[in-house]
Amino acid sequence: MSTYLSYLYDKAKHTIITLRFSILAIFIVLFILTMSIFLEVSYIYFSRLTLRAAYLLMNQTSNSILYELQSQLRPAYEKSEFSASLIEHNLLNMNNQDQLILFMEERVKQSPIFEGSYWGDENGDFIYARKELDGSVTSEVIDRKKMPNQALYIYRDPKGNETKRTIVPLDYDPRNRPWYVLAKQNKKTSWTNVYLYMPENILGITAGSPVYKNNQLVGVFGLDISLANLSRYVANQKITEHSLIFIVDTNGRLIASSELIEKENQQTKSMNLQDISTISTSWIFPSFAKYQKHKQSEFSYKYKGQTYLANYQIIPDLAAYGWLIGIVAPEADFMGELNATQMIYIVLDIIVLIIGIFLVSQMITRVVHPIKLLVKETIKIKNFYLDTSGRIYSRIKEVNELSNAIYSMKMGLRSFQKYVPAALVRQLIEAGADVEMGGTKRELAIMFTDIQDFTSIAEKTEPNLLIEQIYEYFEAISRAILHEKGTIDKYIGDSIMAFWGAPVPETDPCKQAARAALHIDHRVKALNERWIKQGKPNFITRIGIHFGEAIVGNIGSSERLNYTALGDNVNISSRLEALGKLYGVSTIVTDSVYEKIKDKFILRQLDCVTLKGKSTVSNIYELIAEDIHSVTYDIESYRNVFSQAFAAYQKRQWQEAISKFKQCIVIYPYDHVAPVFIKRCEQFAATPPPTNWSGIWHLGHK
Repeated sequence: MSTYLSYLYDKAKHTIITLRFSILAIFIVLFILTMSIFLEVSYIYFSRLTLRAAYLLMNQTSNSILYELQSQLRPAYEKSEFSASLIEHNLLNMNNQDQLILFMEERVKQSPIFEGSYWGDENGDFIYARKELDGSVTSEVIDRKKMPNQALYIYRDPKGNETKRTIVPLDYDPRNRPWYVLAKQNKKTSWTNVYLYMPENILGITAGSPVYKNNQLVGVFGLDISLANLSRYVANQKITEHSLIFIVDTNGRLIASSELIEKENQQTKSMNLQDISTISTSWIFPSFAKYQKHKQSEFSYKYKGQTYLANYQIIPDLAAYGWLIGIVAPEADFMGELNATQMIYIVLDIIVLIIGIFLVSQMITRVVHPIKLLVKETIKIKNFYLDTSGRIYSRIKEVNELSNAIYSMKMGLRSFQKYVPAALVRQLIEAGADVEMGGTKRELAIMFTDIQDFTSIAEKTEPNLLIEQIYEYFEAISRAILHEKGTIDKYIGDSIMAFWGAPVPETDPCKQAARAALHIDHRVKALNERWIKQGKPNFITRIGIHFGEAIVGNIGSSERLNYTALGDNVNISSRLEALGKLYGVSTIVTDSVYEKIKDKFILRQLDCVTLKGKSTVSNIYELIAEDIHSVTYDIESYRNVFSQAFAAYQKRQWQEAISKFKQCIVIYPYDHVAPVFIKRCEQFAATPPPTNWSGIWHLGHK
């Protein structure tokens, strides 16, 4: 053990940490220790406040839900009583079946918990409207004056349109039903206890109101509220995420709860209401047992190590049947207030900590920051990034001397990089390549650019102005190439040779070369627009791109090396850009490039040629754009017609080819390619090519 501790001590002793880390670590430890003590004290205080608030919220919510429930039950009582009064005062004719049916249907639609509305009289006549699950209303009529006695059912759709009528044998007498008997017995509007609705076979309660005329009972008006509707109503009430609201009687029979919605069919004619002890939410029954024992309306209890809050209130309208509304919720649900408060404190502490770290860091910066900047500068110099400028100043003498030395070294290297491309040096560093004589074969995307008719432009332009303009031109093109991670091989007069795929391999060199060509075209057009306004000559740039194997490496002598590419494919690229003038296009690529980028860029075929000094046939294409929406004409139609025209051209069908090429000009009026082929076809029509001519154009110049 002592050996292991010695090892840890020795390791810690030799561990190197920064000055900034040391000071900040001390500050953070002291701050966290202080804030931890503060949070612990505040938690104890606020937990007491939260517990008081939880009981208060529980009581207020319980009263609110009880009020809402009463506001649903009381209208049933009042509407039943009011409807009976309308019949009693002849404002509603009890002998007018159609009027009564419409009235019943409207009544049952007036509340989501109403199940049915009906009228039964002393003669045994009965008119009933029942609300279906889809919102429609079904009516039943029993008229004992008609023989034989039968029950008529009228069905309607949700819009109230009658859909059908059926007649069934009579097996129902309203005078024997609990709602009728109770209202007749009490001689006033009365709530029934739970009973079984007929013929629906569902449980519910009814508010029945007797109607008297000349002190004689003539009938009873009733409104049903099914237990299923009560359960749906109760299920929609929530005070917390895990709370449960239910209705139970003093005997422990569960009247309504969300759990009963899925068990409606289990409560049948047997009148066996589910006992609260059988409810699947196991922590509900202990609350009811405690309520029965102590008769407290509000209390807390523990179950399986968790604390719960409970509230039981008597439902006034149904107090005679011992109905209670119960609300039980885990105490943890109410702790959100405390958690939110604690989170606010934690966030505030974090903010204060961040501010403190910032302020302390600012004080440390005056000492540490200049040294770190000098370290970064040396790393940049090592990687040949010399574009930064300015000295790093500090109040520390030694730091200033080191800064001056690094700045002088950087200025010397910046002058040197005018002769050695900085990008190439960076790539060699990244690739880990030694600067030695030798090369290797690589697949490269090779680009040549050239300014059309530059010789004639140079003859007409003052040298200093031309040098200034060519510098601006090369700057724009070079940035476009470097932006796509290309390697600039050399500047050859007004031309640039660049390639992709070495010294750092690229996954898609043709795509990068194509993007660079489009960027070059865009930048040169912008330069020309400005140069025209300044009275300077235009630079029309032609670009050729070819993909193939080449030898790439350090070529030269012991005194000077040049990282370059050699080989036949390089020569193909150099000849390719010259064809732009012939076809009047900016960028030409070979079929080896086309196959790599045809699904990513917009291209069109130009010709099938053999380059000077080559016997290999190559299809050449114009690179137009990367996005089809940037093409100003219908490129698909153009390519289709051009393909037909080129096929006719290769088959020596000169007039057919001329006709199709002219259609190309209609599609694209600024086209320079179709006129070239029209001229060829006209020449071949006048002077046919040799019989072995295969439609391949042999180029005899670069």
